[in-house]
Amino acid sequence: MPQPFEDTKLLEDFKTIGLSEYESKVYLALLINGPMSGNETHRASGVPHGKTYNTLEKLQERGLVNILTERPKVFKAVDPSIVIEDMLEKKLHKFQELHKNLPSKLESMKRTKLKEEPISEKIQFVCEESHAMFNRLYRTAKKSLRRIYTCEEQHYERVRIIDELIKKGVKVQFLVTKLTERGLEWSRDDVKRGVEVRYYPVENIRLNIKDDSEVIITILNPKNPVDRIFLYAQSEGLTKAMNFYFDYLWKQAKPLPMK
Repeated sequence: MPQPFEDTKLLEDFKTIGLSEYESKVYLALLINGPMSGNETHRASGVPHGKTYNTLEKLQERGLVNILTERPKVFKAVDPSIVIEDMLEKKLHKFQELHKNLPSKLESMKRTKLKEEPISEKIQFVCEESHAMFNRLYRTAKKSLRRIYTCEEQHYERVRIIDELIKKGVKVQFLVTKLTERGLEWSRDDVKRGVEVRYYPVENIRLNIKDDSEVIITILNPKNPVDRIFLYAQSEGLTKAMNFYFDYLWKQAKPLPMK
Protein backbone atom coordinates (compact mmCIF):
# COMPACT_ATOMS: atom_id res chain seq x y z
CA MET A 1 0.00 0.00 0.00
CA PRO A 2 1.40 3.46 -0.89
CA GLN A 3 2.62 5.78 1.83
CA PRO A 4 0.36 8.60 3.13
CA PHE A 5 0.20 11.53 0.74
CA GLU A 6 2.62 14.25 1.85
CA ASP A 7 2.81 16.80 -0.99
CA THR A 8 2.43 19.88 1.23
CA LYS A 9 2.08 22.29 -1.73
CA LEU A 10 -0.82 20.31 -3.20
CA LEU A 11 -2.45 19.98 0.21
CA GLU A 12 -2.19 23.76 0.58
CA ASP A 13 -3.87 24.18 -2.82
CA PHE A 14 -6.75 21.99 -1.68
CA LYS A 15 -7.02 24.04 1.50
CA THR A 16 -7.38 27.17 -0.65
CA ILE A 17 -10.50 25.74 -2.32
CA GLY A 18 -12.03 24.76 1.00
CA LEU A 19 -10.90 21.21 1.83
CA SER A 20 -9.47 20.25 5.19
CA GLU A 21 -6.20 18.35 5.48
CA TYR A 22 -7.99 15.05 6.12
CA GLU A 23 -10.42 15.63 3.24
CA SER A 24 -7.54 16.43 0.90
CA LYS A 25 -5.53 13.35 1.87
CA VAL A 26 -8.49 10.98 1.59
CA TYR A 27 -9.56 12.36 -1.80
CA LEU A 28 -6.00 12.19 -3.15
CA ALA A 29 -5.53 8.65 -1.84
CA LEU A 30 -8.67 7.52 -3.69
CA LEU A 31 -7.70 9.45 -6.80
CA ILE A 32 -4.20 7.93 -6.94
CA ASN A 33 -5.05 4.36 -5.89
CA GLY A 34 -8.53 3.96 -7.32
CA PRO A 35 -11.59 2.56 -5.47
CA MET A 36 -10.86 1.39 -1.93
CA SER A 37 -12.59 0.33 1.25
CA GLY A 38 -12.54 2.48 4.35
CA ASN A 39 -9.65 0.56 5.89
CA GLU A 40 -7.62 0.73 2.69
CA THR A 41 -8.30 4.45 2.44
CA HIS A 42 -7.15 4.90 6.04
CA ARG A 43 -3.84 3.15 5.32
CA ALA A 44 -3.25 4.89 1.99
CA SER A 45 -4.06 8.38 3.21
CA GLY A 46 -2.51 8.30 6.66
CA VAL A 47 -5.70 9.76 8.14
CA PRO A 48 -6.49 8.26 11.58
CA HIS A 49 -8.86 5.30 11.36
CA GLY A 50 -11.43 6.96 13.59
CA LYS A 51 -11.55 10.00 11.29
CA THR A 52 -11.48 8.23 7.92
CA TYR A 53 -15.17 7.24 7.65
CA ASN A 54 -16.35 10.62 8.89
CA THR A 55 -14.12 12.28 6.30
CA LEU A 56 -15.44 9.99 3.56
CA GLU A 57 -19.01 10.93 4.48
CA LYS A 58 -18.16 14.64 4.26
CA LEU A 59 -16.54 14.14 0.87
CA GLN A 60 -19.57 12.22 -0.33
CA GLU A 61 -21.85 15.07 0.80
CA ARG A 62 -19.68 17.53 -1.15
CA GLY A 63 -19.82 15.41 -4.28
CA LEU A 64 -16.13 14.50 -4.25
CA VAL A 65 -16.57 10.79 -3.49
CA ASN A 66 -19.04 8.14 -4.66
CA ILE A 67 -19.89 4.79 -3.04
CA LEU A 68 -19.52 1.95 -5.55
CA THR A 69 -20.78 -0.90 -3.35
CA GLU A 70 -22.48 -1.01 0.05
CA ARG A 71 -21.27 -4.38 1.39
CA PRO A 72 -18.43 -3.95 1.77
CA LYS A 73 -18.43 -0.18 1.23
CA VAL A 74 -16.06 0.77 -1.54
CA PHE A 75 -15.37 4.43 -2.25
CA LYS A 76 -14.24 6.13 -5.45
CA ALA A 77 -12.97 9.66 -6.09
CA VAL A 78 -15.10 11.67 -8.52
CA ASP A 79 -13.23 12.82 -11.64
CA PRO A 80 -11.34 16.05 -10.69
CA SER A 81 -12.06 17.57 -14.12
CA ILE A 82 -15.70 17.66 -13.04
CA VAL A 83 -15.83 18.31 -9.33
CA ILE A 84 -12.62 20.30 -8.69
CA GLU A 85 -13.24 22.56 -11.66
CA ASP A 86 -16.74 23.23 -10.34
CA MET A 87 -15.34 24.11 -6.90
CA LEU A 88 -12.77 26.43 -8.49
CA GLU A 89 -15.47 28.17 -10.54
CA LYS A 90 -17.55 28.76 -7.41
CA LYS A 91 -14.53 30.10 -5.51
CA LEU A 92 -13.55 32.32 -8.44
CA HIS A 93 -17.08 33.71 -8.66
CA LYS A 94 -17.08 34.37 -4.92
CA PHE A 95 -13.73 36.20 -5.05
CA GLN A 96 -14.88 38.25 -8.05
CA GLU A 97 -17.95 39.32 -6.10
CA LEU A 98 -15.77 40.21 -3.10
CA HIS A 99 -13.35 42.13 -5.35
CA LYS A 100 -16.26 44.06 -6.82
CA ASN A 101 -18.22 44.83 -3.65
CA LEU A 102 -16.08 44.53 -0.52
CA PRO A 103 -13.70 47.52 -1.02
CA SER A 104 -16.57 49.93 -1.73
CA LYS A 105 -18.57 48.52 1.18
CA LEU A 106 -15.67 49.05 3.57
CA GLU A 107 -14.96 52.48 2.07
CA SER A 108 -18.60 53.42 2.69
CA MET A 109 -18.28 52.36 6.32
CA LYS A 110 -15.08 54.39 6.60
CA ARG A 111 -16.73 57.52 5.16
CA THR A 112 -19.62 57.17 7.59
CA LYS A 113 -17.16 56.96 10.44
CA LEU A 114 -15.33 60.05 9.19
CA LYS A 115 -18.57 62.02 9.20
CA GLU A 116 -19.26 61.01 12.77
CA GLU A 117 -15.72 61.57 14.02
CA PRO A 118 -13.73 64.04 11.86
CA ILE A 119 -10.00 63.40 11.91
CA SER A 120 -7.00 65.52 10.99
CA GLU A 121 -5.45 65.34 7.54
CA LYS A 122 -3.16 62.40 6.96
CA ILE A 123 0.29 62.71 5.37
CA GLN A 124 2.89 59.95 5.41
CA PHE A 125 6.19 59.13 3.73
CA VAL A 126 6.60 55.68 2.14
CA CYS A 127 10.08 54.42 1.35
CA GLU A 128 9.06 51.71 -1.11
CA GLU A 129 6.47 51.70 -3.87
CA SER A 130 3.27 49.92 -2.89
CA HIS A 131 1.20 48.70 -5.82
CA ALA A 132 -1.74 48.26 -3.45
CA MET A 133 -1.51 51.95 -2.45
CA PHE A 134 -1.59 53.10 -6.09
CA ASN A 135 -4.32 50.63 -7.11
CA ARG A 136 -6.54 51.66 -4.19
CA LEU A 137 -6.10 55.34 -5.12
CA TYR A 138 -7.12 54.58 -8.70
CA ARG A 139 -9.99 52.26 -7.86
CA THR A 140 -11.71 54.68 -5.46
CA ALA A 141 -11.67 57.74 -7.75
CA LYS A 142 -15.17 59.22 -8.16
CA LYS A 143 -14.74 62.29 -10.37
CA SER A 144 -11.19 62.57 -11.63
CA LEU A 145 -7.85 60.79 -11.75
CA ARG A 146 -4.77 62.73 -12.89
CA ARG A 147 -1.29 61.40 -13.37
CA ILE A 148 2.16 62.82 -14.17
CA TYR A 149 4.59 60.04 -15.14
CA THR A 150 7.21 58.91 -17.65
CA CYS A 151 5.21 56.10 -19.28
CA GLU A 152 8.25 53.82 -19.28
CA GLU A 153 6.42 50.81 -17.87
CA GLN A 154 2.89 49.44 -17.99
CA HIS A 155 0.98 48.11 -14.97
CA TYR A 156 -1.78 45.99 -16.46
CA GLU A 157 -3.84 45.87 -13.28
CA ARG A 158 -4.01 49.67 -13.32
CA VAL A 159 -4.97 49.62 -17.01
CA ARG A 160 -7.94 47.42 -16.14
CA ILE A 161 -8.91 49.69 -13.24
CA ILE A 162 -8.71 52.79 -15.43
CA ASP A 163 -10.96 51.14 -18.03
CA GLU A 164 -13.50 50.61 -15.25
CA LEU A 165 -13.19 54.25 -14.15
CA ILE A 166 -13.79 55.54 -17.67
CA LYS A 167 -16.89 53.36 -17.95
CA LYS A 168 -18.14 54.98 -14.73
CA GLY A 169 -17.59 58.47 -16.14
CA VAL A 170 -14.44 59.37 -14.20
CA LYS A 171 -12.29 61.92 -16.03
CA VAL A 172 -8.80 60.45 -16.48
CA GLN A 173 -5.87 62.68 -17.53
CA PHE A 174 -2.26 61.59 -18.05
CA LEU A 175 0.60 64.07 -18.42
CA VAL A 176 3.50 62.15 -19.96
CA THR A 177 6.91 63.61 -19.16
CA LYS A 178 9.04 61.47 -21.45
CA LEU A 179 8.39 60.15 -24.96
CA THR A 180 9.80 56.77 -25.89
CA GLU A 181 8.70 54.57 -28.76
CA ARG A 182 6.97 52.09 -26.47
CA GLY A 183 5.61 54.80 -24.18
CA LEU A 184 4.14 56.62 -27.17
CA GLU A 185 2.44 53.41 -28.27
CA TRP A 186 0.96 52.89 -24.80
CA SER A 187 -0.17 56.51 -24.60
CA ARG A 188 -1.91 56.26 -27.96
CA ASP A 189 -3.73 53.19 -26.69
CA ASP A 190 -4.76 55.20 -23.62
CA VAL A 191 -6.23 57.91 -25.86
CA LYS A 192 -8.22 55.31 -27.78
CA ARG A 193 -9.58 53.99 -24.49
CA GLY A 194 -10.80 57.45 -23.44
CA VAL A 195 -7.88 58.87 -21.45
CA GLU A 196 -6.86 62.49 -22.09
CA VAL A 197 -3.09 62.47 -22.68
CA ARG A 198 -0.62 65.33 -23.21
CA TYR A 199 3.16 65.64 -23.18
CA TYR A 200 5.28 68.03 -21.10
CA PRO A 201 8.81 67.40 -19.76
CA VAL A 202 8.93 67.47 -15.96
CA GLU A 203 12.03 66.43 -14.03
CA ASN A 204 12.23 64.38 -10.82
CA ILE A 205 8.59 64.49 -9.70
CA ARG A 206 5.61 62.23 -10.39
CA LEU A 207 2.01 62.78 -9.30
CA ASN A 208 -1.11 60.67 -8.90
CA ILE A 209 -4.12 62.77 -7.90
CA LYS A 210 -7.56 61.44 -6.98
CA ASP A 211 -10.45 63.91 -6.99
CA ASP A 212 -9.78 66.72 -4.48
CA SER A 213 -9.02 64.33 -1.65
CA GLU A 214 -5.86 62.23 -2.10
CA VAL A 215 -2.48 62.48 -3.78
CA ILE A 216 0.69 60.42 -4.12
CA ILE A 217 3.78 62.53 -4.79
CA THR A 218 6.90 60.69 -5.96
CA ILE A 219 10.25 62.46 -5.61
CA LEU A 220 13.14 61.03 -7.64
CA ASN A 221 16.82 61.29 -6.86
CA PRO A 222 18.25 63.15 -9.92
CA LYS A 223 21.50 61.19 -9.63
CA ASN A 224 19.70 57.84 -9.46
CA PRO A 225 16.05 57.82 -10.66
CA VAL A 226 15.52 54.36 -9.16
CA ASP A 227 16.09 55.94 -5.75
CA ARG A 228 12.81 57.63 -4.85
CA ILE A 229 10.52 58.46 -1.98
CA PHE A 230 6.73 58.56 -1.92
CA LEU A 231 4.53 61.01 -0.06
CA TYR A 232 0.95 59.87 0.37
CA ALA A 233 -1.60 62.40 1.56
CA GLN A 234 -5.28 62.39 2.42
CA SER A 235 -5.41 66.17 2.38
CA GLU A 236 -7.90 68.40 0.63
CA GLY A 237 -5.55 71.38 0.82
CA LEU A 238 -2.48 69.59 -0.54
CA THR A 239 -4.50 67.78 -3.20
CA LYS A 240 -6.01 71.06 -4.43
CA ALA A 241 -2.54 72.55 -4.58
CA MET A 242 -1.32 69.62 -6.68
CA ASN A 243 -4.37 69.93 -8.92
CA PHE A 244 -3.50 73.61 -9.42
CA TYR A 245 0.05 72.60 -10.35
CA PHE A 246 -1.30 69.94 -12.73
CA ASP A 247 -3.59 72.51 -14.41
CA TYR A 248 -0.61 74.86 -14.84
CA LEU A 249 1.43 72.17 -16.61
CA TRP A 250 -1.56 70.88 -18.58
CA LYS A 251 -2.12 74.26 -20.22
CA GLN A 252 1.48 74.29 -21.43
CA ALA A 253 1.53 70.66 -22.50
CA LYS A 254 1.22 69.47 -26.09
CA PRO A 255 -1.17 66.87 -27.48
CA LEU A 256 0.43 63.57 -28.41
CA PRO A 257 1.41 62.96 -32.04
CA MET A 258 -1.07 60.28 -33.06
CA LYS A 259 0.80 58.97 -36.11
